[in-house]
Amino acid sequence: CTVEAVTRINRGLFKDTPSHLFVTFFIGKLNNLTGEFTYINAGHNPPVVVRQDGTFERLTQGGMVLGISSDSEFETDSVVLKPGDLLLLYTDGLTEAGLPEIEAMGEENVIELLIRFREKNTDSIVESIIKEVEKSTKGILQTDDIAMILLKRKR
Repeated sequence: CTVEAVTRINRGLFKDTPSHLFVTFFIGKLNNLTGEFTYINAGHNPPVVVRQDGTFERLTQGGMVLGISSDSEFETDSVVLKPGDLLLLYTDGLTEAGLPEIEAMGEENVIELLIRFREKNTDSIVESIIKEVEKSTKGILQTDDIAMILLKRKR
């Protein structure tokens, strides 16, 4: 993931998008051999790395949302995923899922679930998160997409 590519995308969006619209954006590249994950986060919900020991970090570095300014600057950052570490990328539909009378799922609850279920395989973890979302929404269809990608480094 390169700063130049994100800068070009941003300039194109700024030029071709109405001024009241913007895009949150996240791009990352994983080196399967070393576990290094290099990324740029342009205002998107910060992906979460949950370490094997239960600690976590949010991937926030990068820059502002795309399409707001033609001269926005972006920077890359990286983390190294070690065996057993989890990486969750998600849309705001996951953390904002809920009903008006019930508190939304929230980022902290998602992180808590990742920590609690970190020893399980990725399919089981995703199923557990979906079950919690269904509890918080009481099965009522949500108006926003709920998308997530969960990676777990094996070696």
